[in-house]
Parts: sequence; C-alpha cells; structure tokens
Amino acid sequence: MADTQYVPKTTVITSPWIQPVNDAVYKGVDPNYQTLGGLVNAYTFTFPSGSLVTALTAGMVIRANVNITNTGVATLVVTGATVLAPVPIVSKGAALSGSELLAGTIAEMQFDGTSMQLLGSAPRFAPTEIPAGAMNGANTSFTLTHSPRTGYLSLHLNGSLLQSGVGNDYTITANTITMATAPLATDVLIAAPYQY
Repeated sequence: MADTQYVPKTTVITSPWIQPVNDAVYKGVDPNYQTLGGLVNAYTFTFPSGSLVTALTAGMVIRANVNITNTGVATLVVTGATVLAPVPIVSKGAALSGSELLAGTIAEMQFDGTSMQLLGSAPRFAPTEIPAGAMNGANTSFTLTHSPRTGYLSLHLNGSLLQSGVGNDYTITANTITMATAPLATDVLIAAPYQY
C-alpha cells in the first residue's frame, strides 16, 4: 500500500484521509468531537484536516465543546472537505431562544436533513428567587425569571412547601405562577433553586 509505510513498532500514515481514521480507531480520537468556533449565535464546526465530509447527511451526529453561550437563534457552519452552508440549530424542533448552548459544556447535535437538532445539553439551575408580583392580598399572579422544567419547582410560602396542580396551592404555566389564594403583604413567597 503506497499510503502507509510500515516500520517496526511505528506506523507512519502519509495519506491525509487515513490519518483521522487511524486516530479514531487506534487512538480513541473522535473526529466528530471538536470545540465550536465562530461568534455568538453563528457557530462553526471544523472536522480534522483531511476530512472527506462534503455534505451533511441525515443522521450525522456531532459533539462539540461550546465556546460561547447563545443568546438567541443560532446557526452552524460545518467545514469538512469544503465549507458547507449554514444550518439552523434547533431544540425539539424549535429555534433556539437563548442559553440552550452553554459555554464550557458539551452539546450533541444530529442533522435531520434541514437543521441540527440539539440532542442534549447540560441542565441549568436558577438560584433561589422571590417571584415577581405584588404581595397585597389580591394579586394571584407571579413570575419567575425562567420556566422551570416540569416537576423541578419547589415553591414555599412562609416556609411551608406548596403543592402544585389544579385544586392545590398553585398552578404554573411557563414561568407564570397562579396562586389559588392571594398571598398577604406580610407573607414570604420563595422559589427554591430549580432546574430549567
């Protein structure tokens, strides 16, 4: 084989496309894992030198160390053997809105034929907060900074844990809490740290 020169205890690969295969198979280096480049909301992913990727194919998965947190709708430009057209990055079929890609975390994305679907990301946690809204004995609507994941909110009134759900202490839709009974001005309403 002209592309490989065998030497005792060492193999030198001179073909540019075989080296990434050798690295993946024998060194455990995943060519589909890279650190994202680019700017906020306009990310780039570059395969190793010698890549034969000339198009994104449905089902292709990449893993990336996120370089900067997104602040809204985001796109990804992939470079393999050529620079490919930008594609949108989406989560559960919807455009990103902000903080779905967190700097310093690993994101896994799969091309679905038109966009990169975000498969997973690190969980995000909100600190303890006092929901916004007037505590006056009449107001029942309060808002949180973020929309908690279902089942991840612990809401406390004067130190007592409240029960969520219709017919209980409160309901929540997105980041809006609706209390069954309006808290008094002397009450203390606190949301414990929650995942969103």
